Amino acid sequence: MHDATISILLTLVAIIGTTIFHLEALMGVTRFASGTHHARVLVPGVVIFVITAHLIEIAGYALIYWIADVPLDIGSFTGERPTPLDLFYFAAETYSSLGLDDLMPHGALRLIVAIGSINGILLLAWSGAFLFAFAERMQASRNR
Repeated sequence: MHDATISILLTLVAIIGTTIFHLEALMGVTRFASGTHHARVLVPGVVIFVITAHLIEIAGYALIYWIADVPLDIGSFTGERPTPLDLFYFAAETYSSLGLDDLMPHGALRLIVAIGSINGILLLAWSGAFLFAFAERMQASRNR
């Protein structure tokens, strides 16, 4: 298989995997929220749950970057081989579209990184919309 084909397949795995995981996480936090009615416990719990989901998704991207770089060798990063912490940090930068350019991907790995940014922004926006709707529902239930 060509490097580009492998990169596209890894990108699809990342998008599908993070989207399904995110859906399940938001459904899980909805179930959690339906059983708790104390706002001082509920709101921080929901926010922590959503942030944890994003951290797991970022870790998934870091793993995919490592797989593309080391075992599959379809790309690399500028400089020395990044540590797992470097990859997690880089994945968080790209997932959030912060992009500090600490690491620079090369080869077919660039496609995964570029699409990962789009995927991350969409998942972050989804969480923002979810939290907004959650706050609206809480406010509506308090006004009853």
